[in-house]
Amino acid sequence: MREKLGSLNSEKAISLIAIHTYDIPHVFPAAALAEAGAAKPATLKGREDWRDIALITIDPADAKDHDDAVHAAPDPDPENHGGHIVTVAIADVAYYVRPGSALDREALLRGNSVYFPDRVVPMLPERISNDLCSLRPDEDRPALAARMIIAADGRKRSHTFHRVLMRSHAKLSYTQTQVAIDGKTDSVPKEIVADVLKPLYAAYGAIKQERDKRQPLDLDVPERKLILKPDGTVDRVTVPERLDAHKLIEEFMILANVAAAETLEKARTPLIYRVHDEPSLEKLEALREFLRTLDINLPKGAVLKPDAFNRILARVKHRGLIRALKLGDDGLPDDADPIALSEIAGRISGAERRAMKAERETVDRLIAHFLADRIGATFEGHISGVTRAGLFVRLDETGADGFIPASTIGNDYYRFEEAQHALVGQASGETHRLGDRVSVRLVEAAPVAGALRFELLSEGRPSPRRRVGAKGNRGKGRHKPSAKPGRAKRPPSGRSPRRKNRGR
Repeated sequence: MREKLGSLNSEKAISLIAIHTYDIPHVFPAAALAEAGAAKPATLKGREDWRDIALITIDPADAKDHDDAVHAAPDPDPENHGGHIVTVAIADVAYYVRPGSALDREALLRGNSVYFPDRVVPMLPERISNDLCSLRPDEDRPALAARMIIAADGRKRSHTFHRVLMRSHAKLSYTQTQVAIDGKTDSVPKEIVADVLKPLYAAYGAIKQERDKRQPLDLDVPERKLILKPDGTVDRVTVPERLDAHKLIEEFMILANVAAAETLEKARTPLIYRVHDEPSLEKLEALREFLRTLDINLPKGAVLKPDAFNRILARVKHRGLIRALKLGDDGLPDDADPIALSEIAGRISGAERRAMKAERETVDRLIAHFLADRIGATFEGHISGVTRAGLFVRLDETGADGFIPASTIGNDYYRFEEAQHALVGQASGETHRLGDRVSVRLVEAAPVAGALRFELLSEGRPSPRRRVGAKGNRGKGRHKPSAKPGRAKRPPSGRSPRRKNRGR
C-alpha cells in the first residue's frame, strides 16, 4: 500500500513517518469497528445513580476525550472534623470492551494511545474513546468511581468503589481552572467556582500536606507543546506553565490508584503494577562522585529514599476491581492467569516505550524543521548531557536538544571526565559540565533526522587545578577540524516516566 505523505515540513508527514517506523497499528480491523459501532449507551441497570453529583473534568484545552472526573466536598462526619470526601470517576471502558473480544485484542496490540501534535492514534475506535467513554458535560456516562475519605491532615482514612451512571457538570481546562480559582476570570460560572472548585482545592491542600510529609520523588519536568498552523507546519513552541490544577488532578489520580491497589491486594486479585527499579550500586556510586564535584554529600551505605533525591533536586486500575467487588459479570475472568498477566504487562510496557519514542522523535523532527530557517541565530540553554563525543544542549526557548561535537569546542583538546560529567581542556583546564548554562549558535538543522548542531559561544568554568602558564582555550593550542553534523546517541532526557493514562 502506498500513501502520499506530502511536504516533509508538515506534521502530517512527520507523524506518519514515526507511525510507520515503529509499526504503530493505526488502522482498526473490521471486527473491532463492527463491535464499536454496535455498542449501545450504558443504562442504570446494575449501577448507582450519581448524575446529581457535580463531577467535572479538567484536561488540556485541546483534549478530544475526557476519561476521568473529580469531585470533593467537606466530610459531614463529626469524627472527621475538617476532613474531605474526594471522588474520582473513571470512564467504565470494561462495559464496552469485553475480555477476548475483537476490541480487547486490538487494545492489547496497541497498548495505549499515541499522541502526536496533529493527531492521536487511539487505543480504541473513536465510537468508544471519543464518544461512549468520553465524560462529556450533561451526558449520561458509565463510570467506575472511587470515593475516598480524607482526614484534615491529608491521610486517607477509608475508601469504597462504586459502579455508577454519572453526568459531568462542567468541562474545564487546566488554565481555565487555575485562573478561575485565582479569581481572575468570569468565564467559569460562579456556582462552579464556589461549589466545585473551592472544595476541590481545599481537599488538594490537605492531600498536599500529607504528600509533603511523605516526600515522594518530585520530578517537575516541563513538557514542550507544539502549536501548529492550519497547513500543519509549526507556528511556535511553548513550554506550558505547570499549575496547581495539574498537580491537583495528579494527586487525586494517585490517591485513586493507591485505593485500587489496596482493594485488589486485599481481595487477592491478580493485578499489574508499574515498577521503577532501584538504581544499581554502580549508578549510585557514579551519582555520588558527580555530586561530590558539586559539594553535595551522598553518604555511602545509606538507604536512599525519594526524599533524599528531592533534597538533591531541591498507577493501578483495571478490570480486576469489577471482579473483586462483584460489580458485574464483565470483569476479569475468574481463571485469570498471573503468568498471562505478566506477559500482558510486558506487551504494555513495550507498547508504551514504542509510543514514547515515536512521540519524541516526531517533536524533534518538527522542531528541527521549525528552526531550519534560523541558522546562525543564538540561543540560551543548559548542558543536558556530556559524552566523550561532545555536549548535548537543551534550549530554553523551545526545549529542543542539540549537539556540540567536542572537536569544535575552542582550540584545546578536551578529555571526558566521567565522574564529573564534564569535558575538561587538557591545556587550559577549562571545564564544561552537566547543568552549566551556555549560549550557543545554531550551525545546522537536519529535519529528517530531527538533529540540531550547535557552536558553543560560552567560556567554560576555570579549573582550580589549571596549570601555571597555560593559556586560555580561545585561539590557542591544538587546531581541530570542524565536525560533520550528525545525530549522536541521545543522553537520558530527564523527563518524568509518568504518562497520564490518556488511552484506555
